[in-house]
Amino acid sequence: MKTITKFILEQKQSPYDEIIEYAYSWIDYMYNEGVADYNDKAIQQIVEGKKKPDYEDVCKGLLSDYDKDLGKKTKEFLNKYLEEKKGLQVEGAINAAFSKFYADANVELFVNY
Repeated sequence: MKTITKFILEQKQSPYDEIIEYAYSWIDYMYNEGVADYNDKAIQQIVEGKKKPDYEDVCKGLLSDYDKDLGKKTKEFLNKYLEEKKGLQVEGAINAAFSKFYADANVELFVNY
């Protein structure tokens, strides 16, 4: 059950912002678990535009791991993306999450070792 605070924040937060927030958390989890597609080199390639993220994997991960936390509109955006395999807003939010994680985690420092 959601708290009143969480409910109010959801109402103010756009699906785009919510996807960034939860995708960032999910990427962090995958990174810390040592999943190859989310290691330093892979994240750097994604941020530099040399490789596309697996948008479908991220969407499925968000829907699976954060089902109770995601807002209704955000779930609709993610499910629509999975059905149609397109959606610039979802892809943009996921790209923004990767960029934010890359900057916050100082990934580039580890890639050069």
